[in-house]
Amino acid sequence: MDELISAGSRVFLELVANNPRRWALLFTSSSGLGGDMAAQLIRLRRHTIERIADLAPPDIADVDRPSLLAAAHVISSIGEQLGHWWLTHPDKDLDHVLQMYVAAVGGALRGLLAVYEAVSRP
Repeated sequence: MDELISAGSRVFLELVANNPRRWALLFTSSSGLGGDMAAQLIRLRRHTIERIADLAPPDIADVDRPSLLAAAHVISSIGEQLGHWWLTHPDKDLDHVLQMYVAAVGGALRGLLAVYEAVSRP
């Protein structure tokens, strides 16, 4: 699981590192923005979450779509919050932040899978 998380996360973290202002616009609350711009950012975030859910590995194919979307929201939130933290701690290199992200997402997913399995048992 950690290898899958790491592969996709490096691209995300490189976006934060290479263009922090663009990332901050995309992943900072859009509540202060009005109209069409706020709506576009919300759609973009939802699309990102849908794509994260689509990347679920085949060994969890029996997990229902709402549960996959819940997990995708968690993954997205971890990335957003860690990205905000990283912007205030630019002395940390990408590999360090990647290790933190993989650990946080991996732990969260293992916990969510345990809950799903417990709830799904007859």
